[in-house]
Amino acid sequence: MRHVLITLRNFFQATALVSLMVMLLSCSGVTVKDASQEEITPLSCVAVFPAAAGYKSGMQEEGGREELLGGLSFLQSAVDAELQKSNVSRVVDPSMPPRGIGEVTGGRIGAIKEIGRQLQCEAALVSTLSRFKKRQGTKYSVDEPASVAFELKLVDTRTGQSLWASNFNETQESLLSNMFSFGKAKSRGFTWITAEELMAGGVHDKLRKCPYIY
Repeated sequence: MRHVLITLRNFFQATALVSLMVMLLSCSGVTVKDASQEEITPLSCVAVFPAAAGYKSGMQEEGGREELLGGLSFLQSAVDAELQKSNVSRVVDPSMPPRGIGEVTGGRIGAIKEIGRQLQCEAALVSTLSRFKKRQGTKYSVDEPASVAFELKLVDTRTGQSLWASNFNETQESLLSNMFSFGKAKSRGFTWITAEELMAGGVHDKLRKCPYIY
């Protein structure tokens, strides 16, 4: 029992000492920085790969495959437009493969590494669209709301490892069905938006939260 009491007394003394040090540092104007919060510098170059379709079972029968292919160009345009407003110094489109890229082994990762080396880009942005359903109706009344799902992934071209990834998955809901969506509904003018608008908003929200880009 005596050993436990001594340990607790030492613990409280140490806690009081740490609290006093933090208070003194705060008063002196010195900021105590969390060592786990590393500063990330925006990338100087990002190679934007063409958006790819992520097919799921049943899409062919439901007609979703055609809709998905139609949404790829919109996803690509939304990503390109958002990156033009970012802190990235150079955004390149590797739609015209560099020389010798067809002979690279290692699949997509191998191609990413080779393109990064030839274009001198530290990272590649890969986007995958898995759902794109257009609004059925008008902005005031719908039979089916817009629905979009995609993934954005930033890959290190030197190592092939993922630097950052984020998923977007939303089917627009009415304010009555989800009262917590008031802020989102207000920003959309309390109307039913198109799948293209839903996608553009999702890309904007996701990329704005990527520390490597903004």
